[in-house]
Parts: sequence; C-alpha cells; structure tokens
Amino acid sequence: MSSKIELPEGLTAQEAEGSGALQPLLDKLKRYSFQGYLKLRVQGECEGYLILKKGLPRNALYHDLVEDKVKKGIIALQDIHTLDSNDDLQITVHTDIDVDKLIEEVGGKLPARGSKKSTKPPPSKKSSDTFLHAIERSGDDLKGLPEDILEEFPPRYTFKNFIVGPNNRFAYAAALSVAGKPGRSYNPLFITSKTGLGKTHLLKAIGRTHLVDDKDRKVRYVVTSRLIDEIKEHKRKNKMSELRKKYLDTDTLLLDGVQSLANKEQIQEDIFNIFSELQERGSQIVLSSDRIPEEIPEIEEKLISRFRSGLVVDILAPGYQTRKIIIEHAAEEQGLDLPEDVIIYMAKKIKGNVNTIKGALNRVSAYSSLMDKPISLENIEGVLTRYIDKEVGTGDALKPQFKPGRSYIIEEETTPLEGLRLVDEMSPKKNKFIISRMNPEQIKEDYELINSEVAWLTDKKSEEQKTVPPNLERLSWMLEEQIKKTDVVFIDGLEYLISNTNFDAAIQFIRHIVDVVSESETIFLVIVNPRALESKQIYILEREMDVISYIS
Repeated sequence: MSSKIELPEGLTAQEAEGSGALQPLLDKLKRYSFQGYLKLRVQGECEGYLILKKGLPRNALYHDLVEDKVKKGIIALQDIHTLDSNDDLQITVHTDIDVDKLIEEVGGKLPARGSKKSTKPPPSKKSSDTFLHAIERSGDDLKGLPEDILEEFPPRYTFKNFIVGPNNRFAYAAALSVAGKPGRSYNPLFITSKTGLGKTHLLKAIGRTHLVDDKDRKVRYVVTSRLIDEIKEHKRKNKMSELRKKYLDTDTLLLDGVQSLANKEQIQEDIFNIFSELQERGSQIVLSSDRIPEEIPEIEEKLISRFRSGLVVDILAPGYQTRKIIIEHAAEEQGLDLPEDVIIYMAKKIKGNVNTIKGALNRVSAYSSLMDKPISLENIEGVLTRYIDKEVGTGDALKPQFKPGRSYIIEEETTPLEGLRLVDEMSPKKNKFIISRMNPEQIKEDYELINSEVAWLTDKKSEEQKTVPPNLERLSWMLEEQIKKTDVVFIDGLEYLISNTNFDAAIQFIRHIVDVVSESETIFLVIVNPRALESKQIYILEREMDVISYIS
C-alpha cells in the first residue's frame, strides 16, 4: 500500500469532534453492531481509520501526515486511541461498505472475537494481540471461580469501565501491556497517584484479565497494611515459612498501597525476599502507592531499586474533558438523564478525584428523587456547594472555599501578598497562626489580621518580635500544638526551609503536618514561589495538597 490511504467512502452516517469524542462513539456503535469504518483526522497532522465489524474493531490504519508514514493493525490502533485527547479531533462515520473485503485488502488484521478459547494463552502470543485482548477480556465472566475471588474482582473493575484521558493514558497503556503479557512486560509495574484516581481499578482489571485467560492462575490482591499484619502475626507464631509458601505460590501479586511500608525496616526485608523469589519464578507483580518509591519515608534503597526495576507510572487528576466523560458515563450507569448544561457545570466546577465526582452525582440523583424535582442547573447548584473547589485568580474571580481538615499550597511568583490577603479575609472569629519570612511589623501595617499571632521565620534573634528558626523538628512540634487550638495555620518561607535543610526533609515535614491537619478542623496553608523550586519539587508538593495558583 502506498503512503496515501484511500478507502471507499460509502455513506457518511454521522460526525463527531473534539477531545473525548471517540470512546463514547465506539460504545454506541458496538451496541448497534455497526459495520463500516471511522475516519479520524487532526488537520495537517494525522489520519486514522478504524474498521468495525459487528461493532468491534477488526482493522486499523494510521497515517502520520508529517512524516508520511502508514501503520497497520494493533500498532495503528494504539496511535488512534491517543487521538481521543486532542481538541482538534474530527471523526466521520462511514457505512454501506463491504467490510470483509476491506479488512482483507488492508492487511494487518486485529484479532477476531468469538473464537473458541483455550485454557491458557499460547506461549508464542504476539505483543500485538494484547491491546484489544486486555480491553475485551477484562470484562468477561469469571463464573466457576471461588466466591472470595469473585468478590475481590467484581465486574466493575474492567479496562472498558476505566475512563481514559491525558491524565492517565500512560498508566492505562502500561496496565494493558501487563494484563496481556504477565511476567513478560513490565515487572514490577508501579502505579502512583493520589487517592481516588484509579490505581486500584487498574490493579483489579489486570487481575481479572489474568483470571479470564487462565482460571487456574493464582492471582492474589492484597492491601499492604493487611500483608504487614499477616507478617507480624506469623512472626509472633513463628510460622513465617507458612506465609512465605502462601505468597510464593502466586502467579500474579497485586499489592495495593505500598506506602504503608514506611518506617518498617524488618517488614521491608521480608517483602523484598518474597518479591525477589516471585520475580525469579516469572510471576507478575503490580504495585500501587500514593507516592513514588523514593518518597516513601525510611524505605530501603534495595527495595526502591526493586520497585524501579520494571516501570513506574503515575495518574494525575482528570482534566475538564475527562471529568465530563466520567460524569456522562456514571450518569448512564445510574440511568440519569442529565441536561448538557448540568454536565458542563459539574465538569468545570468539581475538580476532585473520580470518587468525588461520582459522590456529587449521587447527591444530585438523591436530591432529585427525594425532593421530586427535575435535574436542572437551577436546582442543583446549591446542592453541589460542598463538592466545588472554586478557582481563584484576579479581578472578579471567585474566592477559594477553604475546608477544615484540608491543606492548600498557594503558588505565587512574588511576595506572599495574595496568600496573606486570603488569611486577612477569613472570618475574624477564626484563630490564625502565621509563620512568615516578612517582618511581623510590616505584616501588621499591611493587614488587619484580627485574632492572629505572627511569628518571624528567621535565624536572627529579636527582642521585639517572636522569632522561629528554620529548624524542622522544632517547627513540627510547634505546629502540632497550634493545630490543637488554632483554626488556620499559614506558612510563608518553604523555600527558606528547604535551603536550610534539603527538599526531602522539607517534604517529610509537610507530609507530617498534612496528616495531622487531616485529623483536625484546622485549615493549613503553605505559600511557595514555583520559580524558586525545581519543576519536580513543585509537582511533588502539588500531589500532597490542593493547589491555588496566582501564576499567569
């Protein structure tokens, strides 16, 4: 085939465009057992062709217009799926075409569905088979397996139910690869993200796929804290050999929440030994954590090395288009008919994790049902107040709604003017404790700060002002005491603390205070100049706290 692709046009059935348009369209066409093809185009960059038979992809072509190169089959399919995050995507649906003839003419066919399944996937299975295989197979029935396995891997944890967007596409692709090639792709696969963004979903989708392929395969999902308790109990009873035997008799180990290994030196040694033996046997290991390996406190270097010997991928918070798809998908599951303006409002305003978005939708549904009112923008705005993290900016932008027990990082390029203004505008009834690099006298001149105590973060001593040296241990103790009796704690000068210690020590200090705050009614604010830190350091801080940005 020449680099220029020419397919019979047939009839143009419908059109779609924009980011997130592809997957809903594919779901719809599958329901109608559509026969024909989709043409996807990003003007001046690329064209993709997805040929569907009985609603399922059976062939694919991808034309890179810049390099004038054409790909076929599964490789083309992977590139086509990446187009779904492009705002300039244009899709046309073509039908009334001899699909069987077209599939044969193109070559590079995708694997057919519906053929008789063998007990185990053949050893020589090509990597090109894995992409569609994992997506389709993770949703298959696990009938016949023990009840505890069925409860551990319920049908909702499939790759098809995982909403893919720019925030999670790399992690999703890596999970698909591991699902299709256990022990031969990335081993271990380490998935990291904040809570509620899909780590557990991907772990269990991998596990479901492995069990569908081979119901005799020993797939074990375990939360790390539970494994730690098991190790402690077996050590107490002097039965560690029994526990080792249990875990070494595993073909796929899915270990969720490995940040629980922090500061547990002896437990880390036991797990390292189990990991090493499993890898030698070719067993697949998949791990999840709320932070990357190096950021788990007091973790052994050899365990970090073991975690990183495969692939580490992260999942970020979903963007607007992905949130919109999540809302539409969840509404469809619940049988809710949401007006378009309600979907857009929720997608723009609710910026938490997937669980927060679904919780907001549940609240809308319950309100409509209990109050016997239709779902409309007018009716639901007040209902969703608790779920909305309002943006801040300049001019008439909405003020942020700070919530007790939450921690916020305020990004500002110059002096902490906006951060202190936010504290100043909080209710005068709130007790406020401020640690700042600015002289307290200057702060008192510029801000009213009723019911506030200000400490000067400096290594100098002053007889007139309360000073605090850049000592993290002392600061930690001081803030723990303040959190017990103060409504708002504000720190300006994180860069100064880092320069007097190091970033790793500072981030551990921040994490400790965030944890303490989460169990209190205190609001914790930290202001930082992103230009004064490395991008990686800013990224780590943003993962620990909610972000408020004054950066243009």
